[in-house]
This record gives sequence, C-alpha cells and structure tokens, in this order.
Amino acid sequence: MPCPFYGRHAVELTRVLIDSHGNECALITAAYSPCRMETAGDTPDLARCELNGTARAIELATFCRLGKFPPYPD
Repeated sequence: MPCPFYGRHAVELTRVLIDSHGNECALITAAYSPCRMETAGDTPDLARCELNGTARAIELATFCRLGKFPPYPD
C-alpha cells in the first residue's frame, strides 16, 4: 500500500497536506524528517510502516478525512 504521508508536510492550520517535493514524512513532526523506510532502503509502505497506528498517524488520518490531499480537485 503506497503511503499517503510520504513526500508530504502537514499544515495543521489549513488541514492540507502539501507536497514537499522530497521524501519528507508527515507522520514525523520534528522539523523536516525523511521517510524512515526509504532511508533504510525500503519502499515506503503504510501497511508496513512502524509509525502506522501511532497517535500521530491516527491524528493525521482524521485530519486528512477533514482536509485535502494534493492534487486538489477543481
């Protein structure tokens, strides 16, 4: 399963995930943080991610249901 948080940055106030044009992980909140799976040499996969199921993942899943993922519809 591709990861919807890979290459994205969460903008909390606007409820939007922005394309970071890189390998940023929206589940890691400490400044810019690359995807841990990719840095370990794996393909980003939400089903196998150690951060899936964490409080941050649940919070962002809720956030994303209320917000928007790029690309945005017209």
